[in-house]
Amino acid sequence: MLIEHLTLRNIKIENVWRDESITNEVVQFWKLLGALPKKVDPYQRAKQLLLVARNTTEIVGVCTAEEKRIVQINNKPLFNYRSLIHPKYRMPGLVDYMASDAVQFLERLYHDKRTECIGVITLIESKYIQKIKNKP
Repeated sequence: MLIEHLTLRNIKIENVWRDESITNEVVQFWKLLGALPKKVDPYQRAKQLLLVARNTTEIVGVCTAEEKRIVQINNKPLFNYRSLIHPKYRMPGLVDYMASDAVQFLERLYHDKRTECIGVITLIESKYIQKIKNKP
């Protein structure tokens, strides 16, 4: 079912880990959506790019993974995973599909001894989701 939706929308997922050639295009995507907090340097965040979702002409989604030690769990190294899908392209399953691909890739990095990160964590940065989450 998911593959049918992705095919109908002509969305292709690309692994862009450590590929700087896509930086300017992704920075424009983030600016278009007003996605990054003012204190975040988009060019530094772009160094964390992992996957890009594209329709035939433009980026419609991205995910990043940042190597980070998490104090709350004894300073264990984890990947801090973030994702963003353009509102016009949000559909059931797309973000799940990207997350699954991302986790598989990051696990492979660990098994190939290319990272010390032992897992993935997500931190909610969206003010809208934080507001919903904190309601009693």
